[in-house]
Amino acid sequence: PYLLFNLLKVESEDESNYRNLQEVDVIYKLLETLAKRVRSSCVYSIGVITPYRAQMELLLAKTSPIRFGANVSLTVNTVDSFQGMENDVIIISCVRYTSNYFLQNEQRLNVALTRARQALYIIGNYSLFKHCKPLYDLREDAKKTKTLYRH
Repeated sequence: PYLLFNLLKVESEDESNYRNLQEVDVIYKLLETLAKRVRSSCVYSIGVITPYRAQMELLLAKTSPIRFGANVSLTVNTVDSFQGMENDVIIISCVRYTSNYFLQNEQRLNVALTRARQALYIIGNYSLFKHCKPLYDLREDAKKTKTLYRH
């Protein structure tokens, strides 16, 4: 299963270091919810993937205070660092709202979209999805199956 989060207002702080504070806040709330709602006896892994190092650093700083049960692992890293890895839950932070190298590189996009074993959350703006056929198709399917959330 998957869920798309459409952020209506997207901010990018510094064009040389791509970051998106709104996405970081949404991911923080999502991780907090997972930490509170999942039973402590469950064993699972969570991965947060982003194409940009500056966003990864921001996510690490913001999410470090969240306390999960002893059986839960959280990994926050760039798309390139996730090659060959899988997690039960994957959260993708798209960061930008225009077409970019991340979307134009099929291998990197494939890595991001195929790392989840149980649940996939994609955080971004729908205007980004129109630039990339796989994300566009996912968005259209999410509309039909009601697996999208407008924030």
